[in-house]
Amino acid sequence: MDQSERIDVNCLWGHWPFRHIPRARFADLVHDHADCGIRQGYIASLNSIFYVDPLEGEAELYEQVKGSAYRQVQTVNPLHQACQDIQFGIEHYQIDGVRIYPGYHGYRL
Repeated sequence: MDQSERIDVNCLWGHWPFRHIPRARFADLVHDHADCGIRQGYIASLNSIFYVDPLEGEAELYEQVKGSAYRQVQTVNPLHQACQDIQFGIEHYQIDGVRIYPGYHGYRL
């Protein structure tokens, strides 16, 4: 595979609430990816997993990735207004996918 074709489809950005993670800035991720020949990625917000309003984390992530080669993947909690949140993400953040976290949001698949 040509290095220009490498894409990380499981990127996470943000703050882990349980301990400090070094190199947590978006620029760090981009730099580390470049060192490994990865040129783009699909990225979700760690903050959105834990915020009461996950759209706050999505707004933070959008500000980081806009204009970059990274595509936003929105975190949704189906126990809340997920359908409305997804539509909002499409319209405001140009999301390219969604992620769910049953273990953190308290439901089973």
